[in-house]
Amino acid sequence: MKRLLAAVVVSLLAVVPLAGDSWPLERINRSIAKVTWASDEGSCSAFSINERKGYYITAYHCFARQGMFVGGVAAQEIAAYPDYDLAVIGSRARPALKLGPKPTLGDEVLSLGYGYGAPFTTPVVGLVASHSEMYPESGYSVVPLQWQAPTFYNGMSGGPIVNHSGQVVGVVKCGYANLGCAVKYESVAMVIAKYD
Repeated sequence: MKRLLAAVVVSLLAVVPLAGDSWPLERINRSIAKVTWASDEGSCSAFSINERKGYYITAYHCFARQGMFVGGVAAQEIAAYPDYDLAVIGSRARPALKLGPKPTLGDEVLSLGYGYGAPFTTPVVGLVASHSEMYPESGYSVVPLQWQAPTFYNGMSGGPIVNHSGQVVGVVKCGYANLGCAVKYESVAMVIAKYD
């Protein structure tokens, strides 16, 4: 029933095109790094939350591999939160993104990450469609989002979801058709508060 209700809510939301001038893309992009592994199998994304210490957040499902690199520099494990699909890793410092207020239903948000392992970030605009835990069987708290085109691209996991001020309001988790899922805001806020 939850899935059906969420699907109906998502289908009723309008899709908003990316308006480049309204997003601080250059500033946000300086905080995002591509996550790769020594095995050279795929990639994910991460973003800086503490410039002084070089701390980044990424998705836990990206983190649980050997030989991780952030922006081409070896990374170290700081903390893992598998129940939230979040991990904190350390590497070379970049400007940090700050936590924003919890988004409300219908808020326009932007997700960024290294989609398909590209050498540049892929921006995807969407609307917050639900604050429910749509996929509780996965063990992760997620927020479904409605997107302009395809949902999140492979390689965007661990990237930030930001508001128009460039503040973090979520972390990319996964995508299904035209439905994107983010790590629950409260989980992201808890981790950022502990390590920023």
